[in-house]
Order: sequence, then structure tokens, then C-alpha cells
Amino acid sequence: MAVVLAQSQETLLSFLAFSAAAAINAVQIKNQSDQALRLAHANSLGTALQIDMNRWFAPTAENFFGRISKPQIASALAAAGKPADTGKLNLKKAQFAAAAETEVAGTGWLPEPVRISAEIRE
Repeated sequence: MAVVLAQSQETLLSFLAFSAAAAINAVQIKNQSDQALRLAHANSLGTALQIDMNRWFAPTAENFFGRISKPQIASALAAAGKPADTGKLNLKKAQFAAAAETEVAGTGWLPEPVRISAEIRE
């Protein structure tokens, strides 16, 4: 304990930040039933720390749109205020995902799993 107490405040805060980060699991996994409370706690921490996820994540064809179905892409575009026109719905999925990436770029829209909400879900 003496070794810990002898550390500088900066070192102690870095250790605390590392420990907190290692203890928080905010990964949303499909069909996992025990994640609701865990995700609510992570959301509460993100809200308290005022984390701006737009600084760390932007939805792209590679990291988001290419991993969801065409109807989900259309729904995401609508949620971002950029409803897909009929011509885009006829594109192949990879082309639709790339078009969606372009459409939402710069809007600040984030997919639900990476949004931090001010309301706490329990």
C-alpha cells in the first residue's frame, strides 16, 4: 500500500482510469440477455463523463452499414434524416452501404449501439 500512496497524483489518476476502463464492458452482443444493466451502467458513465462519441466513431460501410441488412440500412438512413430513395433500394448491398456512408457523413448521426443517452435505462 505504501508504494501506491507514494505515487504522484497523475500516476494514481492514470491507474484509476485504467482500472475503471478495464471494469466497464459496453459491448452490445446480439441475443445476450444479461446485458441490459451492464449497458445502462456504461451509458450512465458515458453521460457523466460527457463523452462525445462523434469524436471517436463515424459509421462507415466497413464498420457499420456493411454489417447490417438492406432494410436496416434504409431504417438507419431514415433515422439520420436521409431517407433512401427508391433507386438506392435497388442497389447491391455493398453499393447501398457505401451510399449510406456518404449520406450520413457529417450529420452527427450515430447508430444506437454507440449513442450515449442522457436517460438511464434500467
